[in-house]
Amino acid sequence: GATLPSSITVTNLNAGSPTWIQNTTVGANATAKSIWINNASSTSTPGHVDIFETPVYDFSTTSNITLSYYYAYAKRLATQADTFKIQYSVDCGGTWTNIIGVPTTAAMATASGSVTTTAFVPTAAKWILKTHAPALLAVLNNKPSVKLRFVFTSDKVVGRSNNIYIDQINLTG
Repeated sequence: GATLPSSITVTNLNAGSPTWIQNTTVGANATAKSIWINNASSTSTPGHVDIFETPVYDFSTTSNITLSYYYAYAKRLATQADTFKIQYSVDCGGTWTNIIGVPTTAAMATASGSVTTTAFVPTAAKWILKTHAPALLAVLNNKPSVKLRFVFTSDKVVGRSNNIYIDQINLTG
């Protein structure tokens, strides 16, 4: 489609700034779409928090859950301290807990886009597959009301981040 699925909720805690939107020109595995934040288009994003949230999943009869996704990310400056986390909720979004094993933005940049002062647009080789094993997600087993959210926070001091992309989010179990 031309827009994100309506079941994905996007929250931009800094109105008027870049936020998670659909990219219609680049995606993982030679696809043409992904979700991204066009941070490079803004001259000031210090401490901005952007979230996209999945619908509620019913895992009441599901175990051995695996989460996988592709990411592509670059830092604007080597000292940049952006943060990225994925969180889960087992009470329909009432409370959130960080998923263990999500790479830091430093690790993401090293594996993917490195450091560049120009707007980062990933090539095929820059997309990195990340898989979270069932042992790290055992808390979600047999839960009837599970949500996930992806949270990107721009460095509070540097004030300008580069682009981040997420694609092909898969849950199996």
